Amino acid sequence: MINLRKYERNMLESMIRVFFDAVHESTGKDYNKAQQDAWTGSMDTIDRDTWHHRFATSHTIVAFDHNRLVAFANLVDNYIDMLYVDPKYHRQGIAQTLLTKLEGVSQSETYFEVDASMSARLFFEQQGYEIYAKQEHIRGKVTLINYKMRKTHVVEGVYMSLLTKQAEALLEGETDLIANLANISALINMNMDRINWVGFYLFKEDHLILGPFQGKPACVHLYPGKGVCAAALEANETMNVADVHAFPGHVACDAASRSELVIPMYLDGKPFGVLDIDSPELNRFTKTDEVEMEAIVSALLDHLAQIKAIG
Repeated sequence: MINLRKYERNMLESMIRVFFDAVHESTGKDYNKAQQDAWTGSMDTIDRDTWHHRFATSHTIVAFDHNRLVAFANLVDNYIDMLYVDPKYHRQGIAQTLLTKLEGVSQSETYFEVDASMSARLFFEQQGYEIYAKQEHIRGKVTLINYKMRKTHVVEGVYMSLLTKQAEALLEGETDLIANLANISALINMNMDRINWVGFYLFKEDHLILGPFQGKPACVHLYPGKGVCAAALEANETMNVADVHAFPGHVACDAASRSELVIPMYLDGKPFGVLDIDSPELNRFTKTDEVEMEAIVSALLDHLAQIKAIG
């Protein structure tokens, strides 16, 4: 029977053995022997004091089968630092148990991140994590590939990131629409990487007209049935398009744009506009990006509704 315990110094040697065996016995489909050796080093060269400090100063959970240490994981703020399972105990749900336990430690985190190996990628995807960057680490003459992954953490249906809080702070006390939209565009542009355009289109009469934005000059008029923005507004749902050139009726304001995220905006039940974000990369936007941008748009619409109510 598997039971979970807090980390203690006398567990360290067994944890190092689990780490070493997990890498060398479980990753052979994705990494060769030289890469595995570069990943772990030798058992003798692992700095015990550094590892002890690493586990003692983070939230570390250790799994036992009776008195046998079979897995461990630790969390540093919102970062899954390590998660390894004895190869003899794979496919028993232990990794999922540890991950769920760590994610439940802090209810204040808005997302969790991990650097996942090629071998661990599928597991984390099954737990709701999404890739947002591929990494190559050079160790001597060996290259190791892994993935930066992120999972949005929604507590009781509420999502409030630091960026959303910054947006609310910018909006507070300001009643001018153009100023508010300009500041929100600038805020997103400063904080979201790998994008080439962000801004607003406002609905007037029967189509969308360009509003405040950051990026190259853009199409001024977007008509119904043409492009992602019009489609998102008409459907009143967020559209995350991995390849805009494959989207029917795509309007190419910038040929360099490859993927697009559009959040529709309705005020008092009527179409108001859209938040539009473009990237030069295919499949740039994650579910986390969707949730975060929806939260910012929601804060903006709440602010505009309050201004309208005051008159």
